Amino acid sequence: MQTDPLIIGGGLAGAYLASRLAALGQDFLLAEARPRLGGRIATVRQEGGTYDIGPTQFWPGQPRIAKLVKDQRLTRFDQYAHGDLMYENEHGKPQRGQGFASMEGSYRLEGGLTQLIDGLAAKIDAGHVHLSTPITTLSQTGDGITANLPNGLS
Repeated sequence: MQTDPLIIGGGLAGAYLASRLAALGQDFLLAEARPRLGGRIATVRQEGGTYDIGPTQFWPGQPRIAKLVKDQRLTRFDQYAHGDLMYENEHGKPQRGQGFASMEGSYRLEGGLTQLIDGLAAKIDAGHVHLSTPITTLSQTGDGITANLPNGLS
C-alpha cells in the first residue's frame, strides 16, 4: 500500500486525525495493529450494561474532549465520587479502598468512552482503515519512508 499520509495507530488521536482528513477530502491510510479502533479506549457491552476497561473519565480542563463530546451530541454525566472503591490488585484479589475522591469532578460518557471513537469512525470511509495491521519498522528510502509489516510486506 502506498499513501501520503500514513496514520499509524487508531487510538483517539489517530481516529481524530483520520476523521479530519476525511472531512477535508484528503487521501490517507490509517494502520491500526488491533482488530478495532480506539487504542486504550475500550468498552465492553454485556447484559445491557457498558463497562469502560480503558480510560473511564475526562476532566473539565480537557476542552478538546469536551468539544468532541458536544460535536457528537454525546451525553456526559458526573463521575460518582462517594462510597467504597473496589478493584483487583496485581494478584487478582479484590481490594476495598476509601472513596472515589481522586475522580471527583470528572465526567463519564453514557455508553462509555468508546462512543467518541464510534463517532469518529463513522466519518471515515472503511477503505482508508487497515485493522490488524501492525507497523513494525519505518525505513527511510530514496522515495520517502517505507512502513514495514511483520509479514515482510511494506
